[in-house]
This record gives sequence, structure tokens and C-alpha cells, in this order.
Amino acid sequence: MAQHQITFLDQGTIPESIRWPDPEFPHTWSGWENTALEDRISRLEETTIAVVNKVVLDREVLAASPRLQLVQVVATGVNNVDLEACRDLGIHVCNVQGYAGNAVPEWIVAHLLGLAWQQTHYRRAQDRGDWADAEHFALRSASVREIRTMRIGILGRGTIGQGTADRLRGFGSEVLFLDRPGAETVRPGYADFDTELSQLDALILCCPLTEDNTEMVNADLLGRMKPGALLLNASRGGLVNEQDLVNALRSGYLGGAALDVVSQEPIRRDNPLFAIREETNLVLTPHIAWSSEEAITTLMEVAIGNMNRFVQGQRDHCLL
Repeated sequence: MAQHQITFLDQGTIPESIRWPDPEFPHTWSGWENTALEDRISRLEETTIAVVNKVVLDREVLAASPRLQLVQVVATGVNNVDLEACRDLGIHVCNVQGYAGNAVPEWIVAHLLGLAWQQTHYRRAQDRGDWADAEHFALRSASVREIRTMRIGILGRGTIGQGTADRLRGFGSEVLFLDRPGAETVRPGYADFDTELSQLDALILCCPLTEDNTEMVNADLLGRMKPGALLLNASRGGLVNEQDLVNALRSGYLGGAALDVVSQEPIRRDNPLFAIREETNLVLTPHIAWSSEEAITTLMEVAIGNMNRFVQGQRDHCLL
């Protein structure tokens, strides 16, 4: 069996604590912390299997990689890989689905609870010593509520959406799967987005980013939400118009938001969300919802398994 050259262009996205099995075929492995745009071609020159998380592989790079047979994306989304170019060049592509089916729903539920129970507000109050100076035994300086009383809409019914719904129903919350905004016909098992939006206590985004839904959460949509409602997004930052969200949070119309993703990552200092990152009605985490130890371990085990199957001649698990 010929020896494969495996090159992981952004291996630094995987914590050093994670251990994964060795591929079951002759190979050499080159792992780079990250790869700048200008270094992609040189690092893939002799590569037969490229492993990437977020490094962009466009047509120019792919065409300049004559030995490349497989692109293994260690993520579910493959928007960083030019699939049309891969198809034209005969390069196969694999991704990893479902690996964060527990991690992301847990992030969503944890932060929904945090917003409902004003966790950031009360943490800041404790830091200031407000309770120590209080007149009574309890210090209730912000209202809190139980999520069992909430009507919650989820946009996206994949593994993440289903996992989130299952957990929220365990609390007693009323959970609706919402059809796409503006859908002319509502599919069985879904609720009409535009009808339900104003009745929701929380809107949770569990959907992929497409050309049709870019910045769908804008001033118009936010203005149609129930006053005091909550927004949670652990999907893609591009779903949200960030300035419009900041305006809704600053005005007090929106009760709060928890975001694990922004439009450009890492977050830029000129992102309007960065300016309000310390406000108590915003929780902003650095794209960590996917990254529990268990999820990343599964991610890498599946990725290595995909490579093993590919080298054995199997293709049914490949996107291309």
C-alpha cells in the first residue's frame, strides 16, 4: 500500500489534550498550528490527504495540489472548501456530522438558563459586594423566571435542534420547530415562523448559513419579536445583523442574547458587539459550543475513521 502524506493545516484548532487513533494505513503526518493564505500551496504540494477545520481551500489552491485525493474537514460545515473545484479535479471531500449533538444543545440550554436567571447581572452584583450591603437576606435586583414557562422557537431541526428541543421539553418548556421565514407552505411538524415570532419568549438559531438567510435577524425581525424575548445563536454569526442586534439590546427591547458565533472570527474590535461585550444582557462566548472534550474526541475519531475507509476504497461516506 502506498504511503499517504496527511497534512493538517490548522491543527491548532484541536486542543493538545485530545488524543485520537493513528490512521490504519502507511502515512506521514504534518500538523501545523495554523496556515496563512500564502503558505497553503507549498504545504499541500506533496499532500494526498488534507485535513482542515477553517482554512480556506479555493480552486487556485486545489488546482496547485496535484497529489491531493481527499479533503477531510474536521467540522460539519464545508463552506471553506470549493466543492465545485473538488468535483472538477476529482478530489473527494468528507466532513464530520453529529459529533457535537450533545455539546451544542448543552451550551444552548446552559445559556438560556443563564439569561433567564440573570446570571451575569447577579455575578456583577456579587463582584461589587451588593449582597453584603443589602438590607434583607435576599437581594433581588433583577427579575428572573423559570424556563418551564417559556414558549421557545427553534429554527433548524437537525441533530442540534432536536437535541435542544429534547432537553428543553425536559424542563417543561413549550417548544416549537419553526419553518423557514417567509415559507409559503408550512411543513408538517413545523410552525409558521412569521405567525409565531411575536409569541416567543426565546428564539434559538440551529440552522446553517445560506445566501437566503444571511442577516435574517435584522431590525425588522427583532422588532417583531416579543418585548423582552431572548435570542440564542450557536450556529453561524452571519445569520445576525450585529449592529441591529446591538441596537435592540441597548434599547432594552430585547431581553438578552447569547452568542457563540459572530460574523468574522475571531471577533474584531470594530465589531459592534465587542463594544457591549460587558453588558449584562449579552453573553458572548468565543465559538466554544462545539468544543467539549467529548465532542472533539468524537470529531477526531470520526475523521480518522473517514480516512481509513477512504484508503480502503470506500466512498459512500464522502460528500464528493
